[in-house]
Amino acid sequence: MRPTYDRNVNVEQCKGGLVIVQAWYGVFGSSNKLIDVTVPLQCLVSNSKLILPEHTKTGLVGFYDVSFGEEKQLAVKYRFRNIMHEVMIEDSDPLKIPRQSHRIAQAASQEDHSVWFKSGKPTQRLSWIVDTCCLFAIEHSEDEAYRRGGE
Repeated sequence: MRPTYDRNVNVEQCKGGLVIVQAWYGVFGSSNKLIDVTVPLQCLVSNSKLILPEHTKTGLVGFYDVSFGEEKQLAVKYRFRNIMHEVMIEDSDPLKIPRQSHRIAQAASQEDHSVWFKSGKPTQRLSWIVDTCCLFAIEHSEDEAYRRGGE
């Protein structure tokens, strides 16, 4: 799977397409029963799009049920057109990315916002440090034409 991932990332980066930066699947919260699904999701990207159907994600290659009987979610941080995006969905919800509503805007300083990924695992929804220089927060707007622009 790794060679496919490396090829896919290279193709998408060269055209400013869809690159999955980090993705986690499982039970979020105090238990944080999570698996890193960055590589499997990137392998599913085709023509700068990722579409997952409306059913549990446990059947996807690279996914498994981390905690039987508990509600699971999928959190994805991705880059499209060199702009960071993030989304969190329930396990059985469909996922279609990229979407403008997932776009995150640059914030004034790191102190103004909480960190979503600490020690490599999600601790709080929809806010994280992108790199050592920039912090991003969610921007709430929807534009279907934005997603179609990646075609």
